[in-house]
Amino acid sequence: MVDPNLELSGSVIYNEFTAFSSPLSPGELAYDKFGFAAGVTDVRESGYGLALADSDWGDLFAVVPDIDGVARMTWGW
Repeated sequence: MVDPNLELSGSVIYNEFTAFSSPLSPGELAYDKFGFAAGVTDVRESGYGLALADSDWGDLFAVVPDIDGVARMTWGW
């Protein structure tokens, strides 16, 4: 997935989604998984400004490098 649409909108919050803190910055990523939300305001009041529908994740996995920029891992297909 390249450059996903992370807009927190009504079309995202009525199904399972992951919300992220905004703005995105280097360091620990604050996020929370939601089953649904009653409204965008509820999610914003929880401290999140970005969201991605869980259905958009597919079978993707993140590879996050260590602080020195090296990704120390192997894929076990």
